[in-house]
Amino acid sequence: LLADKMGEKKPVRNSSLAKLFPVLSNLELNKMEGEFLGEIRFNVLVTPDLFCSFCEKLLAEQANDEITRCVNASEYAATLQADQTADAEQAAADQAAVEQASAGKIMNGVKSSDNLGQQHHQVQLHHQQQQLQQQQQPQ
Repeated sequence: LLADKMGEKKPVRNSSLAKLFPVLSNLELNKMEGEFLGEIRFNVLVTPDLFCSFCEKLLAEQANDEITRCVNASEYAATLQADQTADAEQAAADQAAVEQASAGKIMNGVKSSDNLGQQHHQVQLHHQQQQLQQQQQPQ
């Protein structure tokens, strides 16, 4: 949990983790986190390589069926699924805009790759701006 907080732009919050795994309450997680931080004297430096290694090992683990069922039924998982769906819809809309711009250029007899490149760049910038706005919204 702490490694995620230090290494990710949108880390998992204790309250979300408590909803995802109701074995521990948010209060219990906060207390455990505080005790752990005290024990390690707040030395929370985790190198990206170490964090990546931990994540790879964690992903290789087989989750208990009951845990998988609980996670999939959680409000947090539904939020993640909605985010993925929105990202996929935005990517499809961006691709359609690029294709429409490209088709329009060919239909008009204009084959300027510079203009198409600029339009594609504008679509990418628009998409990046939307992602930043979503990241900055409180959850």
